[in-house]
Amino acid sequence: MENLIERLTRADALTIMLAAVAIILIVAANIRSKRKEKQTLAAAEAANAEKQKEAQRRHEEKKRADATQRRREEYERELKAATVKVEAQKAGLPVPAYLDAVLTGTLNMPAYENGMKCVYHYDDVPLRVKEGVPISTLLGQALSFEKQGEDQSALCGSVAVGTVDQEKLSRMIGDWQRNGDLIRAVITGTDDEKKDVAYFGLFFYRDQLQYMLKRNPDAKAYRLTGVKNEEIQSNLIGCQAGTGCTLSYDYDKEKYAVEDETGACIGYLPACAADLVNQAGEDEVSVYIARVDEDDELRSIPYVYLFE
Repeated sequence: MENLIERLTRADALTIMLAAVAIILIVAANIRSKRKEKQTLAAAEAANAEKQKEAQRRHEEKKRADATQRRREEYERELKAATVKVEAQKAGLPVPAYLDAVLTGTLNMPAYENGMKCVYHYDDVPLRVKEGVPISTLLGQALSFEKQGEDQSALCGSVAVGTVDQEKLSRMIGDWQRNGDLIRAVITGTDDEKKDVAYFGLFFYRDQLQYMLKRNPDAKAYRLTGVKNEEIQSNLIGCQAGTGCTLSYDYDKEKYAVEDETGACIGYLPACAADLVNQAGEDEVSVYIARVDEDDELRSIPYVYLFE
């Protein structure tokens, strides 16, 4: 019996010792694994930091290169602008009014001028440059037009510099002149190979309301409703006759809201006007402010024309 107990005791001790060794080995393995994970993480962080540093370096290099390029382009523009202005004056032409805008690509003619709306706009219209006119003096020049026989002569100030080299637009310029409407034109480019051709932007303006009234002399002015609240009264400040408006259906009020050029509501169509819109289709109706009256309480009361 005692031998059996002694053998069991020895077996238990051996089991315990083996278990302890196993635990030690597991702990050691875990330590090694965590150490390796830390080393891997540290290496990844170092690599990421290096990538970020490299990306930052490239970003800074690009910024410097872009800044250098911008300075170079600015210098070249200023040099070209100065050269063109000097040559224009030598040729007896005005200083090009739009030269800086053309050179920087920021030419942006207004949508409205003197109450007239720009209704047509054409780019790169060819101009046949008159013999003896240095083409290098024309960039950025404003043009006006004068009928000469079958052609439209283009002038810089009072100096004829060429003719419009497109028959359809030449006729259109003539029509606009006869109606007394506004034309704006700016020379935006020249051809390095063709020394007798320049290109200009052409902008046609007209009083759209008067144009529509000529076509619809019996047009009725409709008084807008729902205009007494402070917001709409505020929106009506500065509204002028002839201003184009848009329609937007208000599903809460079940009415057509009339909005000015900024999208601000200036009132609602009465039922009789809404019926016309429903018949013609919202997209087929043009809306213009006819006038803005005042009531006895000095509130603004807008009227609008509807044209199909």
